[in-house]
Amino acid sequence: MKWKAILVFLTVLLVAGLTLIVWRCRETVKVEIKIVAKATTDTYTRYHGKSIDAPLPIDFYKDKEASPYYIGLAKGSFEHTQTVDLAPGTHTIRYEPGSTAEGYYWEAEVFVNGQSLGKQSDLWIGKQYEATFEVKAGLAEMIGALMPTVVGLMMLVLVISLISGIMKALRKK
Repeated sequence: MKWKAILVFLTVLLVAGLTLIVWRCRETVKVEIKIVAKATTDTYTRYHGKSIDAPLPIDFYKDKEASPYYIGLAKGSFEHTQTVDLAPGTHTIRYEPGSTAEGYYWEAEVFVNGQSLGKQSDLWIGKQYEATFEVKAGLAEMIGALMPTVVGLMMLVLVISLISGIMKALRKK
């Protein structure tokens, strides 16, 4: 009887631990964002900005140190790579080369986890790169979706084991 109680306790502890780990993993997925841009008609050095799931303000470069959007300064070509944590679902990325005059254009291609979202050209302050992409749930997220069912079944086994032990104890008296 004692070994059954220890086994039930360890099972509950294991399920609780796995549940915490999986729920923590479900919150976000690591996503690599890469921007590759080149000037097509612009010969000046430009501030570059990026936003995910938020509008990219046209004056993102005014307070570079405090701006969450500022990602660099470049002339001719620009490349930026960053790994971000995103929730599973649809997201929108925006990029701008900071060119303040029409006719001074850039071309950019954005990659998410190595997959191109496509090239866009004639980019400047009046026309930002914008694309949507999908972040899919990984294995941890799929297991997490099943976890409530698994926990429910484990609790049912626990209750049945406890009732069985109580009934055996009552019969012995």
